[in-house]
Amino acid sequence: MLTAGKHKYKCKQCFAKVTLDIFPQPYMTVTQNEYAEKLYESLLKQNVEVIYDDRQISAGVMFSDADLVGAPIRVVVSPRNMKENIVEIAARDKSFALKTPLDEAEKTIIAKIAELKKAIADKVK
Repeated sequence: MLTAGKHKYKCKQCFAKVTLDIFPQPYMTVTQNEYAEKLYESLLKQNVEVIYDDRQISAGVMFSDADLVGAPIRVVVSPRNMKENIVEIAARDKSFALKTPLDEAEKTIIAKIAELKKAIADKVK
């Protein structure tokens, strides 16, 4: 069991699955945090393994910890991005980095996860 802020998650097969890390920034407004929470809950309902890192630490430390855990996709919800009505979606291996409109973020994340799963399956064949 790993803990990030108030969220706990079981990660017994984290490294075998496509995992997503959501990083709300510590200085976000209530509305911005609500968006991050809503995205988190929505992805969980779609059986996406999500790590929601809401610790009150710098983004750099969060990113470093996500790399150590092995989360292949990072989603950044920040005040700057929210002002522009976007979220950042990036691959751990830096194979892609997108700025996606808020209302398309969930769909884009699901599509990127499907692409990663297909690439993994193709390599196994």
